[in-house]
Amino acid sequence: MTSRSSIAQTLSANRARIAVAMIIVFSLIQTVWMMRTATSADLGNIGEDRNSVYDRKFDGIQQDLPLRGIVGYITDSNDTGRFYFTQYALAPIVVDTSTEHEYVVGNFHYGIPDPQLFWDRRLYPVKDYGNGIVLLAGDAS
Repeated sequence: MTSRSSIAQTLSANRARIAVAMIIVFSLIQTVWMMRTATSADLGNIGEDRNSVYDRKFDGIQQDLPLRGIVGYITDSNDTGRFYFTQYALAPIVVDTSTEHEYVVGNFHYGIPDPQLFWDRRLYPVKDYGNGIVLLAGDAS
């Protein structure tokens, strides 16, 4: 019985060391896995992913908007993801879903809509960027 109790005492005394050793081993395994994954990434497509391509749609309109402020937003789609991408692309400008602003960004998936849609909302086309993005002058009053 003394040999069992001495083994139990030894294990009990070394419990912290065993736990630390296990953490180190699992950390090393995770690090090796992450390094192998990172080195196998295809770096040839940087900037050509869906988000980067969509972000470039707003390059032209960014030059024509103020550096800061709030702009309105109008679209022909119920896709809230398009709205969030627009906010991201135009930051630090704040994009609001209303059209009651001096500037309104039109983001159209199905081509530029009938001008009557703009006039009904007291919006006036300023510039069409040719990619579904339109700058509109709004009535901020």
